[in-house]
Amino acid sequence: MFKNIKKKKDLIGKKVKFSIGEPWNFHDKNKILEGNITEISNDEDKNLDIKDWVLCKVTPFKIDNINNKIDMVYCRVRHYGFNLFDELMNYKSVSCNFPYDRSGKELTVDRVRKAELEKNPENFGWLIGGIKIIDYTK
Repeated sequence: MFKNIKKKKDLIGKKVKFSIGEPWNFHDKNKILEGNITEISNDEDKNLDIKDWVLCKVTPFKIDNINNKIDMVYCRVRHYGFNLFDELMNYKSVSCNFPYDRSGKELTVDRVRKAELEKNPENFGWLIGGIKIIDYTK
């Protein structure tokens, strides 16, 4: 059953599903990740001129020749004209970039902000695909 999400803060804790389109050599043959939203951008990000993002703890994955397991990504809209929060709150799939730290080090709000301000942070990779809320009952 779908339950209305009234405020963007209600996204925290929601279960999400990722369909990964790129890179082509993503390890999972189904190209699917699942996880939970742990943090979201806020007014401080707007003051820093950082676009909206959500931080997620995900099913651990490996990619390329990296030996570290990655279990955190953050999501930001890939195409202009889409509002990340509105789309998620309405249970729609949103096309996003999913940056992650190749070392497997935990992502925090401060690290996400720093990565966004640097534009091309060292030791970060990214996935491309869609994210959608799949937790309809909370």
